[in-house]
Amino acid sequence: MELIQPYITLALQAVIGILTSLVLAGLLTLRKKADDFLSSRATASQREALYRIANEAQALIEKTFQEANGMQKLHAAEAYVAARLKEAGIQLSMMEIQAAIEKAVQDFNTSVKPKGSDANERV
Repeated sequence: MELIQPYITLALQAVIGILTSLVLAGLLTLRKKADDFLSSRATASQREALYRIANEAQALIEKTFQEANGMQKLHAAEAYVAARLKEAGIQLSMMEIQAAIEKAVQDFNTSVKPKGSDANERV
């Protein structure tokens, strides 16, 4: 028995080491999934804020810049949204900002204009 005892101890240590490695790998996987979940939740809340601010910008620019053309209104809305997002600490691309503004404009146009009119008009 004394001859096998070191081998048994070594085998048990190896098994414990393998089990520990598997548990740590599982915890690492769970952590990555939790990080992905939390970052996607942050992204969802950032998108909500973006759409809310884009709707504000659309309403403000539509009221304030009545005589301006579509591109001038769009640039003013982009500047407003970018400034508000910066205040909130949210960094999004200008393409994402423009897309949110365009969506706000389309939502506004379809809710205000009667059916059959041109609903694709820019801000």
